[in-house]
Amino acid sequence: MSKWLKILISITLFIICIGGVLYYSEYRTKNFVNAVDSDLDNFKYFVDSISILEMENDGFNTKLVAANKDEKLYSKLYSTLINWEVKRTLTKDFDTKNSYQIVITRGTHSINTLNVLISKDGIMNFNGKNYQLKKENIEELLEIIK
Repeated sequence: MSKWLKILISITLFIICIGGVLYYSEYRTKNFVNAVDSDLDNFKYFVDSISILEMENDGFNTKLVAANKDEKLYSKLYSTLINWEVKRTLTKDFDTKNSYQIVITRGTHSINTLNVLISKDGIMNFNGKNYQLKKENIEELLEIIK
């Protein structure tokens, strides 16, 4: 083999390995908090309230619950969210019918909110990416607020 062919094969293998590592880190199953913030302590410290809204087909949202950090309901919602496992997906589309919105507020400014859209079939959309809930579903949160 010529020297240039060996170099070309080495570079190609290197690029394939780097691509595999990046793909695995993005599309592996991970904790919901790690997908959102990457730091559980940071998430716990900065989240001030969790709200759940039901999205209606007519464009209006109905607020089901809003829990602030000092309320008992907040701790139940928070503990459920930190136990969710999600996996990034490209193949499933988000169905806006029969869906909910989880609004996670960080601080007192509305600019510091995270809006998580979640359908009844477990597809989530946040930060412009679709995720699939692994075992859990929105029904867990709805049971807590009843």
